[in-house]
Amino acid sequence: MTSERMTPEPMQSSFDDTSGPLAALRREHVELIQATRPLRRKSGSGTGLGPGLHDLRVFSDRIKATGAILSEDGERRAAQDLLDYWSAQLMVLSPSSEAVATLPVIEEYRPSPEPMVGAAVPVEPATAGSAPATPVRPQMAPAPMAPAPPATASVAPPVAAPPRFETTVAAAPRRGRAGAAVAMAPETNPEAALSAIEEALAIPLPPMVAEAPQPVPAPSPAPAVSDTQKASREQVRLSALARQWRNSGKQPGYCLTGRALAEAAEYRRTDPEIAEFIAASERNQTRNHSFLYFAAAVLVSAIAIALYLAWRSSVDQLALTNAELEANKRLRALSEQELQSVRQRIDGAAELKGQLDLATDFLRREVAQGQIRIDSVPEGLRELVRPPSADAYAKAQEQTRVQAEASAANPALAGYQPEFLGTSLALPGLSPEVKAVAFAEGRPLDYVNYSVVFNSARRMAVVTASNVDRRSLLVLPRGVEAFVGDPRVPARDQLTPAVFAENDLDRGHLVTRQEATWGPFFTGGDDLVDSRASANVNVFPNITVQFDNFNRGVWSELERWVLTEHNKSAGRIAVFSGPVFRDDDPVVVRDAMGDVRLPRAFWKIAVSPSADGALVVDAFLIRQSSDAGEKRERVPFIPDLYRVSVADIERLTGLSFDERFRAAKPLPTVQAQPSDAAQIAASVRLLDGSTAQNRTATAQRIVTALRDGGVPDAGQMQIVEALAAMAEPDSFSRLTRTGRYNLVYVLSVVPTANWARPDWAQLTAHMQGIATAIEHAPTTLAEPPEANLRRFLAEWQRRMAAAKP
Repeated sequence: MTSERMTPEPMQSSFDDTSGPLAALRREHVELIQATRPLRRKSGSGTGLGPGLHDLRVFSDRIKATGAILSEDGERRAAQDLLDYWSAQLMVLSPSSEAVATLPVIEEYRPSPEPMVGAAVPVEPATAGSAPATPVRPQMAPAPMAPAPPATASVAPPVAAPPRFETTVAAAPRRGRAGAAVAMAPETNPEAALSAIEEALAIPLPPMVAEAPQPVPAPSPAPAVSDTQKASREQVRLSALARQWRNSGKQPGYCLTGRALAEAAEYRRTDPEIAEFIAASERNQTRNHSFLYFAAAVLVSAIAIALYLAWRSSVDQLALTNAELEANKRLRALSEQELQSVRQRIDGAAELKGQLDLATDFLRREVAQGQIRIDSVPEGLRELVRPPSADAYAKAQEQTRVQAEASAANPALAGYQPEFLGTSLALPGLSPEVKAVAFAEGRPLDYVNYSVVFNSARRMAVVTASNVDRRSLLVLPRGVEAFVGDPRVPARDQLTPAVFAENDLDRGHLVTRQEATWGPFFTGGDDLVDSRASANVNVFPNITVQFDNFNRGVWSELERWVLTEHNKSAGRIAVFSGPVFRDDDPVVVRDAMGDVRLPRAFWKIAVSPSADGALVVDAFLIRQSSDAGEKRERVPFIPDLYRVSVADIERLTGLSFDERFRAAKPLPTVQAQPSDAAQIAASVRLLDGSTAQNRTATAQRIVTALRDGGVPDAGQMQIVEALAAMAEPDSFSRLTRTGRYNLVYVLSVVPTANWARPDWAQLTAHMQGIATAIEHAPTTLAEPPEANLRRFLAEWQRRMAAAKP
């Protein structure tokens, strides 16, 4: 029982003086509490006394002696509290062989204190390799002296001489071989006192002479302590604790608990005060246990109530789900004619909007070229087609030029940061062929949050690399857009505005305004931020030649997908983009600097860390033209359709990415659950939906279910039957061009093994007839031979033909 809980510090007495011997004792008491904490943590080790314990014994002796000069009851109670506290501490910290069997008390008050003797001289224990401890010989008391002055804060309280003889030993207790404290019983003559000490110490003392004391041999090891000594020591300690409990006003905090209380119970009959203290501790522990039982009951009740509420919520949610399913059934019960009518109206509105956008672009261009006067345009359309003022355009150009010139000195224009994702991802290496035509041998051009490695021969970037902080992206309306060259690159090596004039070519950004607009550089007023955002990306090294339907269609959808869908749990991503250059790329336009060749395809790689620290990599490759350089029809972005390996991109571009790119994989596609088959079959009409988001999501779900085995075999057959109904000639002819494309695409991914299954035989034969009808349909024949629709149709037919026995 060595817990600090059992030896609380003495309570502050109401007698609160600030000077005199009691105040000095209190100050030393506080200092010793700090000094003995390490010893209290190591109590019970039985390693013997150290210097700290010796100081405690000296301090306890001084407290006892100070009682002789304290007359006030409050002072004497406070001093006794201090003595009780340190006596209990010494019982806990001292080796068990040094137990004492009496409870110490302070000395009685003596109105006329006797002459004081010398202060106690500590006896240091012998250590290995040191001289044996030298005992202190008793000295004869000097002649009577005048009374000592009162103790102050700087003078320790005096140690009073024993009252029954004038010659004493030093105040520190002497120890024999057994290590037990020797009570210095007063004797009438010094020789008798020396004999008693010699007998108790079991060491022969030298004669009383004036010369210095001589060394004595080191004490022998202490023998084991008897059970009687241990019991006596425990009784003394419990008496001290009981006295502190009573002096505190019987506060519960001084009571024993747990194992300490159980071990103290056997001393109940030894003393009435101990018995009362133990009984109070037992009552306090019973109250604590009752409170714990009550708290546990309350907790169990709360959990039961929470579980009940959760169950009720689940029941309510189930009822709500059933209601939603019933509503969906009623919606599906609507006639096909009504649904088709709604779809046609939506498609008509979308087509009309596209026509209006084309008309607006045409009018804006004609007004800018002076072919149409702005005042001849209806007033409601003037703001839509009004070209930017010369001042606004010049301001935007100047802003871009200034930022480009200051890029080398502006810390904000530090470019792509390899350590952005917490691991080093350097720019890709260049093959010797690519490096030979790169600007400055491949040294990147740095802008805000991205860098460009530039191909001087093709006048476009080889690769761009950007850091994207999704949590800090800014969305700003587009202001005046002006495109300028970078003064660090010779003008003859860059594209010019003439490349994009009066044709169907777009300025295709490799790093978009949205992905680069974040961070401290883009702060301030809206106008300032807008001009900086546009000027940061509207530089020709960041621009490529793209067909308008490619730039505004599938490429734009890929850019949005990377920002919103790639590894959604990642707050930061890195994006690499670029064109695929070939020596036989077609020449599409010529300007003052020479011929401009059209890249047939573009690629993009998104990289981010996963939850376990590994890299997640999504790589895509999309063609924008046929091999002859002809413009292709607009197609939706379907991730699995355009996904490629990093090795494929390296082979096509002459770049060399970090080997971790090649080893990493995209996150697995979320698999459809077996219960989703009916829902997917009911939603196949969304392949021809009104929004690109719905069409893409539906196609992805069907591909996951059929190609990746996301639903059971029976569910796959259910989905294909729904697609068959949609592919019937009458229904197929009413689909939009995009709807026909999506339908044939998802059918082309059905595995050959499915078409070959015996239970699919009738369905396979039926679908072969439908495929033949689609092949000869007027809408199909109107498509060019290299159109995706024909390519997917051929793949669908090939798989069904391969399934024949």
